[in-house]
Amino acid sequence: MVKRVTIKDVAKEAGVSIALVSMVLNSNIGPDGKPDCNVRKETAKRILQSVAKLGYIPNKAAASIRSGKTNIIAVITSDISNSFFSEISKYIENLAYDGGYNIIFASSDENYEKLSRVVDSALRLGVDGMIIVPSPNGEAALNRLSGLGIPIVFLERDVPDFPNAGRVLLDNAEADRLSIAELYDAGYRKIELVAYDMNISTIHNRIEGYGREMFKRGLDKNIHVNYLKHGSKIEQVEAMLRNAVSRGAEALYLTTNTITVLTMTAIKNLNLKVPEDIAFVGFDYSPVFDVYGTTVSYIRQSTEQLAYESYTMLVKMIENKAEAGTVMLSPELVRRGSSKNC
Repeated sequence: MVKRVTIKDVAKEAGVSIALVSMVLNSNIGPDGKPDCNVRKETAKRILQSVAKLGYIPNKAAASIRSGKTNIIAVITSDISNSFFSEISKYIENLAYDGGYNIIFASSDENYEKLSRVVDSALRLGVDGMIIVPSPNGEAALNRLSGLGIPIVFLERDVPDFPNAGRVLLDNAEADRLSIAELYDAGYRKIELVAYDMNISTIHNRIEGYGREMFKRGLDKNIHVNYLKHGSKIEQVEAMLRNAVSRGAEALYLTTNTITVLTMTAIKNLNLKVPEDIAFVGFDYSPVFDVYGTTVSYIRQSTEQLAYESYTMLVKMIENKAEAGTVMLSPELVRRGSSKNC
């Protein structure tokens, strides 16, 4: 068995005390090689050379036990492959790097059992806090966290009855108002909504908001929600679209990024014209929008702001024992060709 290199071995190799090695390893080294501790630049360089020569790996677990802090944050999204969540994750990673935190990423894939497993894994690593996009029916997995005192921020989706969690959410009521007003003002009256058949707060809120906005305009008889199963194939989306058009639907309010992209593909496959045959307002930007035949109107929520607010709130909860709060972000309507009056 290969003998594990210890901090004592590094001290002996560098000809310094163990305390001096520890001081250098726990300091920040500037661009000029000078540590931000009371150790000479030449000594710090010799210690770091000894670390590299011996292949010493600091025992972060032991250090966290002594300090009560690991400087690790878990970011658990619903689907890291979704460009919306991958952008947020990248922004959080950059913020964490500047703030001296390490990030572990995981996805629940909209599965509450997987959410439970990744939460358990994060707990075993001793993370300082978690930023979580809740999965459908994930309350049981998350409720175990409520008594552990671990700072948690819910991002984009909410678990309403969960105590002591921070929340960074979009004002969905305003997003609904902007979308329906845009289509209504363009002359459309038979406006239908497309949503995933999933038990998550954002979907419930957007369906309720759609109904409310239609009712306000006297269009309650035209209310129709088209439900898609998460992971629907394009053939199922095409069938949904054919049925909507056959009912006389003039416009669609598409409530997620993936639904928007899938519906755009279905429109193209069915040789429908936008907005002549069907108009729509989508949700969240996708690079696909830039290569689509018609420019796409969509609700924009800033991934950079979502990342900043959730990371900043979590760090304040970790470092300053700040109380959990709620930040409600304002959506923006990006008005383009898909919602124009044909």
